[in-house]
Amino acid sequence: EVESLFRNNTGIRPDLRIETDACETLDQSETSVTCRYRETHHENGATHVRWSIAIIEFVSGQPRWRYLQETAVAESL
Repeated sequence: EVESLFRNNTGIRPDLRIETDACETLDQSETSVTCRYRETHHENGATHVRWSIAIIEFVSGQPRWRYLQETAVAESL
């Protein structure tokens, strides 16, 4: 379902630009990696920032996205 979601929505938001930075490995083992990174989305003059944590497992040498937590960063007042 996730693969279909991305495939069907490719190009649907051509003005969207996503930057990632502040990448950090939080945990790593022979079978998985947990990382944190910041995403900044730019679209139609608006900017939204979120922190993301992802857990990726490796099954038969292939990466499998197992978990994603995204937390929006509040805008300054």
